[in-house]
Amino acid sequence: MKKIIILISLFIYFWFTLTSANSCKYEWKINECNSALKSFQYKDGSFMTPWASVKSIDSFICIQDSYEKIVLQIAMDENFKKVDEDMDKYLSSLSEQKNLYFWKDATYTYYDWINHIWKKSEYFKIKYSEACAETFVEATSCVKNEAYKNKEDQNSISVKSALEYLDTKTKDSNGDCYWLADVKVEIFNSVAYNTLLLNKQQVLRDEKKLFEQEWRTKYNKLLDLMMINLWYMERIWQKWPSKTKNAK
Repeated sequence: MKKIIILISLFIYFWFTLTSANSCKYEWKINECNSALKSFQYKDGSFMTPWASVKSIDSFICIQDSYEKIVLQIAMDENFKKVDEDMDKYLSSLSEQKNLYFWKDATYTYYDWINHIWKKSEYFKIKYSEACAETFVEATSCVKNEAYKNKEDQNSISVKSALEYLDTKTKDSNGDCYWLADVKVEIFNSVAYNTLLLNKQQVLRDEKKLFEQEWRTKYNKLLDLMMINLWYMERIWQKWPSKTKNAK
């Protein structure tokens, strides 16, 4: 599956470079990042803390690394953000709809939610994988590889950066987009399952409250009936001497 994703990504990349070279949509972010990185660079061009992000920029991630990896990181952050927002909306909806799986008149059974979360997890995995491929394509429009003489060939990522970005075997690679996608999906699974467990606990508490309220209501009604009976008995008792006054 991962090899197929890589092949699709490379196909999209080569199709893009052969057909057209779009303008860079992240130019202002790249310029802002490069300006901020000057304070963290030595004279030889190396960075003080490689792979660390610049904290002064909070609207996107600006890492201390080579130009190609900086561009890839900025583009990936932007494309992943779209999927993250979609994921957040789903988890928020799941948290709010406590009675969707666990109430008496629930729409789905207890076992349905496992399949639903699994399918949603697969959906987000595909979306993140598509974001990885889209990121790689977009990054090429922001890179000018001077190793190529022809201008139409200069919009290309070096083989080293491409492998580090697309490789799915090495989990130690900080530029592994698909590995990051796997991590995000694993976190989603954990949060979704825990959310449903919390929903189940809340539903049980709500059911207990309803049960107690129901019995309290019945008890209050019974108490009211007893008080009415006592009132009638008191009236009978008060009038009874008049019935026995001339008993002789």
